[in-house]
Amino acid sequence: MNIILSLRMEFRGIRSNNRLYLLLSAVCIFAEVTIMHIGICCIKIYMETSHSLKDRRGITSSLVERVRKRFNVSVAEESDNNLWQTSDIVFCSVGNDIPYLNGQLSSLLTYIESLNLDLEVIDCSTEIISGI
Repeated sequence: MNIILSLRMEFRGIRSNNRLYLLLSAVCIFAEVTIMHIGICCIKIYMETSHSLKDRRGITSSLVERVRKRFNVSVAEESDNNLWQTSDIVFCSVGNDIPYLNGQLSSLLTYIESLNLDLEVIDCSTEIISGI
């Protein structure tokens, strides 16, 4: 999608043989506009070996750091402090290609399930927000 950033028009008068000629010049500057998409993956994990908030925090922080380093995604953890064995984690990525975002989020989920951490993914939802 191209949009015109600016349109500049100039009128010039040129005299030749006692006649005035008007010249019109127009300059258009075009810019390429890219539509961005946001990929969001929400997972709920269950940690059987977690028996305190400290145990849960150790497992989730390890998971968050590994995923953040490998996939370069934004991560937010939302958890209830009264629940020691479950945690909700949200991963977010931005890109201009929907199939790439879908692939990245599914690879992320596969990677989490293959980690040798004491956790089990019990719920997962993925959403792509388009047109930003």
